[in-house]
Amino acid sequence: MRSVPAVLAALLLAACADADPIVAPVSTDLPVAHNSANASISTVIDVSLLSFVPCANGGVGELVQVAGSLHIMTHFSTRASGGLTFISHVNPQRITGSGLSTGDGYIGNGVTKIVQTVADGDIKTSSFVNNFLLIGPGGAVSLRVHQVISVAFDASGRVHVGGGPLHIACG
Repeated sequence: MRSVPAVLAALLLAACADADPIVAPVSTDLPVAHNSANASISTVIDVSLLSFVPCANGGVGELVQVAGSLHIMTHFSTRASGGLTFISHVNPQRITGSGLSTGDGYIGNGVTKIVQTVADGDIKTSSFVNNFLLIGPGGAVSLRVHQVISVAFDASGRVHVGGGPLHIACG
């Protein structure tokens, strides 16, 4: 049995230990059989990180210290067949910061989406799409990060990994 869902759930719960989660029934666009269970967990965690913006400071680049919060909304959907789907959306809220060299102000924006399907206790598919922007002086996007990763397990348990390269760009 693959333990990735358990590890991801443990990491998510550990990260959210100080937050007040809200658990409520939710309706999703997923095909769900009769006698299924759906729930959502919404929580907000504080974050602080250091990011290098290569195009800042006249093209020399600089480290930018940002802080704020991440809103994490996770939907769980179980089906009568025993399948389970996790869908998480993570988006920055009030993420602001300053360049350590120039003092220029930055605003963080974007969304990360994680989808996992589980059947018979094993992960069948997992995907991760991350889009993160740091918007710098004058409202121009100074840093754009985009990453897509997909993982699938075939019937024999072999892992198939796909997706594009990590894309980091200025402007």
